[in-house]
Amino acid sequence: MSRQQVRLYGNTQMDVQPSKGERQPFDPSAQMLEIWRSAPTPSSSEALEKQLQALKPERYTKAVYHVPAPRLVDLEEELSREADEHIHTLAFWKSYRMKDAYVKEHIVEKYQQKYDEWESQRRAFEEGEAKQERFQNEAYEKVYTEKRDILVARLEGKTELLSGEIERILTESNIPLRKHISCKVRCSANAVLIDVQLPPTGLFPSEELVSLKSGTTKTKPKTQKRMREEYACYMFSLVAYFAAKVFDVSPAIEQIIISAHAVRENKAGEEADEYIYSGRFLRDSLCSAIVEGTDPEDLCLSVDGQCNMTKTKIFKAIQPIGVF
Repeated sequence: MSRQQVRLYGNTQMDVQPSKGERQPFDPSAQMLEIWRSAPTPSSSEALEKQLQALKPERYTKAVYHVPAPRLVDLEEELSREADEHIHTLAFWKSYRMKDAYVKEHIVEKYQQKYDEWESQRRAFEEGEAKQERFQNEAYEKVYTEKRDILVARLEGKTELLSGEIERILTESNIPLRKHISCKVRCSANAVLIDVQLPPTGLFPSEELVSLKSGTTKTKPKTQKRMREEYACYMFSLVAYFAAKVFDVSPAIEQIIISAHAVRENKAGEEADEYIYSGRFLRDSLCSAIVEGTDPEDLCLSVDGQCNMTKTKIFKAIQPIGVF
């Protein structure tokens, strides 16, 4: 039986073991928290320099033609068998001389024929390998050039290439509810501005597993407080993870401003797209947070930014510090 991931909401930990055969409810908050916790420390200039120096294009190794050339001894045996089939005489004392003569008469021509066939096959094989070598090495060189250019762009902070790399990172499929997230990115010389459209709260599970005294488990509706805690955990983990991954793109990036907004019901009871978080992350403090295992909520609320959140995790609309 598998155990549910430990979930952390404020100071509360839960460790629930489902009954045999029972499927664990989808928990995007716990998954996103674990993804943040597994984020590596952003790459330094020294680390990227080492990668660049170690980067070498692959090279195709041609296969060797292992078919051996024909041998006279093998051909003599073959011709001897042919002679047995073609020469029939009652004079057994003549049989040996006639078969020997048959072998000597045909062996030169037969050997040349066999050798020419072998040589033709060997040449065709080696020409094919040479062609494959050129084709494969061109492909390897292209891959090498692309990797080298990306590493150089990361080292130098070339914004024209960094934007594409950042967008690729922000579309990673392992992020829970990823298809319900949209992002906009803008890069400058040493800063990145990210605008994140969060998934609607209705996509988050409204039931949870609880352990019974009997040792079994059952599902029960989550409280509104618990659902707000989970949404906050997801949002802060997502923002912190995005900051870590984007800093990893280039050591030239010194700061990242991430603003998160979501469609929700406003005071008038109408659906409105409102910003609920906006923060400015600095490289050194983010790296320290990863090394120290800082809680994503603590990290996001410690940076310069805007977030009007109550103790019960109710978010009020804010004005982002960076807009497009």
